[in-house]
Amino acid sequence: MTRAASGVRALVTRLAGWCAGHAVTVIVTTLMLAVLAGAFTVDRFRIDSDLDDLIDRDAPFRARQLDLTAAFPDAANQLVLVIRGATLDDRLFAARTLRDTLAEQPGLVAAVWAPAIDPFFARNALLYSDVDEVEATLDRLAEMTPLLSQLAVDANPTTLIDLLANAMAELPPDDPQREAVAAAIDALVPSLEAAAAGAPTTLGWLDLLADDAAVGPVILQVSPVLDRTRIMPSAEALAATRRLAAALEQDVAGLDIALTGSVALRAEELETVKIGASMAGLLSLALVTVILAVGLRSVGTIFAVLATLIVGLVFTAAVALLTVGTFTMISVAFAVLFIGLGVDFAIHVALRVQEASDGTAAGWHAAVAEGTGAAGTALLLCGPTTAAAFFAFAPTAYIGLAQLGLIAGFGMLIALALALTFLPALLTLIGGRRPLPRLTLPVLPRTLRLALTLALVGFATFGFVGIGSVRFDGDPLALRAQAAPSVLAFRELLGDPGASPYIAELLVEDAEAAAVAEARLAAIPEVGSIVDVRSFVPDEMAAKLALIDDASLFVAVPDYQEPTPVDAEALIVALHELEAAAPSVTAAAAAGALAAHLSVQPDSAAAIGEAWFARWAPALQRLAALLQAEPVDSAALPPALVERYVAGDGRYRLQVFPATPLLAQDQREHFVRALLAVEPTAAGDVVQMTGATELVARAMVQATALAFVAVGLIVAIVLRRTADVVAVLGTLAIAAGLTLGAVSLFDLSFNFANVVVLPLLLGFGVDAAVHMVMRWRESGASADFGSTSTGRAVLLSALTTIASFGTLALSPHRGTASMGLLLTIAIVASLAAALIALPFWLERRRR
Repeated sequence: MTRAASGVRALVTRLAGWCAGHAVTVIVTTLMLAVLAGAFTVDRFRIDSDLDDLIDRDAPFRARQLDLTAAFPDAANQLVLVIRGATLDDRLFAARTLRDTLAEQPGLVAAVWAPAIDPFFARNALLYSDVDEVEATLDRLAEMTPLLSQLAVDANPTTLIDLLANAMAELPPDDPQREAVAAAIDALVPSLEAAAAGAPTTLGWLDLLADDAAVGPVILQVSPVLDRTRIMPSAEALAATRRLAAALEQDVAGLDIALTGSVALRAEELETVKIGASMAGLLSLALVTVILAVGLRSVGTIFAVLATLIVGLVFTAAVALLTVGTFTMISVAFAVLFIGLGVDFAIHVALRVQEASDGTAAGWHAAVAEGTGAAGTALLLCGPTTAAAFFAFAPTAYIGLAQLGLIAGFGMLIALALALTFLPALLTLIGGRRPLPRLTLPVLPRTLRLALTLALVGFATFGFVGIGSVRFDGDPLALRAQAAPSVLAFRELLGDPGASPYIAELLVEDAEAAAVAEARLAAIPEVGSIVDVRSFVPDEMAAKLALIDDASLFVAVPDYQEPTPVDAEALIVALHELEAAAPSVTAAAAAGALAAHLSVQPDSAAAIGEAWFARWAPALQRLAALLQAEPVDSAALPPALVERYVAGDGRYRLQVFPATPLLAQDQREHFVRALLAVEPTAAGDVVQMTGATELVARAMVQATALAFVAVGLIVAIVLRRTADVVAVLGTLAIAAGLTLGAVSLFDLSFNFANVVVLPLLLGFGVDAAVHMVMRWRESGASADFGSTSTGRAVLLSALTTIASFGTLALSPHRGTASMGLLLTIAIVASLAAALIALPFWLERRRR
C-alpha cells in the first residue's frame, strides 16, 4: 500500500474506533436526526406526475409547447371519453347524460366539449358532409317518411313491425325503396333477439331511420379542475367521471365508455406504478433479507446493515426535497438506486469486520475499527467516484435524469458517511458473536477463466460495434400497461388519422397568417388535414342548403307523440308477417323467436314497447334538426368552438393531422421532420415527443461520457498507477459493452424510465472494480479473491442489487418493468467483468 493509503486507513480506523467507543451517543444522535429528516420528508413529499415536466423548459420545442399551453390552458389536461358499442341513440344518450351531469359540478369540471351533441352541429351536420353524402342522407329520410308518419299516429312496436313487413312484401324486387326497407329490418334484428331473450333493449332509431350505423364512437373532451396540492391534481374529477360512466354502462346494455387522454393515462400510470412498486418492494425485501442471511450469516450484522440502509434512505429523501423540491416520475427512483448501491458500502464494511474478528467478544471492538478502516480505504474512493458518476447527469437538459443524478450523488455520500460512522457504532453495540462459517467462492481452473474472459471481451466488443443499432423509444405510451383501458382507447384513436391524439399544432398571428400556413402545410404529402376556426365555415354551402330546402318539401319529421299501449296478440301477428317477408334468414329467425316468446309471456309486450321507444323523442329531434340548417359564417360559430381555436390575444391555433396513423416511432419522426422543414415553429404532442426523444438521447450520451471522464480522473488521481487505472476503467468498459450487447441481442430499447441504468452501471461497475484493485494492492498483488471478504462482498452486493431491481421487471407498468430488466442485465454484466475478467487481468500482471 502507498503511504497515502496507509494514512487514510489509519484515519478511518481512528474514526471508526471513536464511533465504536461512543456507540450509544452516535446511534441516538443519528436516529434523532433521522426522525427530523423523516418528518420533513413526510410534510414536503410531492411527485410531479406530468412527464412533460421532465424536459428542460428552455428547450425550443418545449418552449413552443408551453406557449401553446398558456394560450389554450384547457387543452393541456384533457380527460377524453370514448363512448362505444350499443346503438348511436344510446351513445348520444350517454354523451348527453355525461355532459349535463358533469356540467353541474363546476368544482370538479371546468368545461365539457361534446360536438356530437352540440345543438349547433346537430342543426348543421349536413353542411359538414360532402354534397353526395347530403343527397344520400336526404333520400334515406324521404324513403322513411311514410314510416315516420305512421309512427307519429301510433307509436307502437306493432305499427313498426307491420309497416316494415308490408313494405317488404309489397315492394317490387327492383324498387329502390326495397333495399332501404331491408336495411331497416336488418338494423332491427339485435332488438328482436334481445326481446326474444327476455331482456329488451333500446331501439336504435337513428340506425334504423337514418342509416347512421357506421358512425363511430362518440367523443367527449372534459377539462377537469386541477388541485395542484395533490399528487394526481384531477383525482376527484376523474373519480366522479368513472362512477358516472360505470353507472351508465350498467344501465344501458352494450354500452362501453373508455376514459383516456392525458388525465386518465397519468392516473392509470400512477396506479400501475404503485402496484408494481408495492409488489416489487415486498418481494425485493424478502430476497435481500435471504441473500444477506446467506452472505452475512449473522442476525445482528444483518440488522445493522438494514438499519444503516433505512436511515440513509430517510436522510437522502430529505436532502432530495431540499435540493429539487418536488420529485418526478424518474427522480423518485432514487430510492431504488440508493437501496441497490447504498447497501454495498455497508456490506463491504460488515464483511471486512467479520474477517478481522477473532471470534471473541474482547477483540470485537478492535475488529470493528480495523475492519472499517480496511474497507474504508476503498470506500473513500468508491463513494466520491460513484457520486461523481451520478453528478455528471445533473447538467443535462433531461430534468428527470438530472434530478436523479443530483439526488443519487448526495445519497452515495450519505451512504458512505453512515457506513463509516453509524454502522461501526451499531456493530459495536450488537456485540461480537462469531458468525456461522463463511462462504468461499469457488476457484475456477485457469483455462476456464481464460475462456470466460475472452468470451466476455468478445461479447463486449460486439456490444460496442452494434452501438449504432441501440434505440431510444420516446413514446410515453409504450411505458404504460398496454392492457389498461386508457391505453387501449388511446391506441384506438391513434388508428384513425382524423382523430389521432398525435398531432402537430401551430400558433399564428391572425386569419391571414393561418391561411398562408395552411397553404404551405397542405403541400406536404405527410399532412392529412388541417383544422382551425375557419374550417368550421362549410364549403359548397349554397348547394347543400339548396338540397335541404328541396327535401323539406317532401321529407317530414313529425312531432313527438307518446307511445301507445302494446297489444301482444297484434304484435305476434305482425312478427309472423315479418318472419315470412324478412330479407334474410337471420331477421326471419329473430322475428319468429320473439313471436314464440310473446306467446308464452304476453305480459312482456309492455316492456318491449317501453324499451323500444325510450330513445324515440331525441331521435325525432335529431332528424328534425337536419332540416333546420342555416348559413354559417365565422360570426355564427358558437363561442365555445371559437375559444378552442382563437386565443385571448387573437392568435389562431391550427391542428395538423397526419395522413396516415403514427403508430411507430419512425413514422412520427418522419412526420415531424417533414412538418418542421416547412413550419419550424410547430408544437403539439407529436413534436414534443420527437424533440424529447432526441434531447434525452443526446443527454444520455453526453452525461455518460462526462461521468466516465470524471470517474477516470478521480481514479487516476487516487490510484496513480496507470495499470491500476486501466484495470478499473477497462472493467467498466467491459461491463458497458456487455450491457450494450444484451440490448442489441434481445432487441431492447432505452426509454424515459430505464435510462437510470446508465448511472447505476457506472456506479456499481466502478465500485466493484475499485474494491478488487484496492484489495489486490493491499495484499501485495497475491490475493485469492474467492477467499477474501472483498470478493464475497462484491458478489453479495451484486445479488442484493439484482434482488432490488430484478423484481421491478414483474411490474405491470412497462417502463418500470423495462427498468428492472435492463438494470438486472447491467448488474450481471458488471459482476461478470469484476469477478471474472478483472481477477484474470490482475493475475496476469502478478505473473
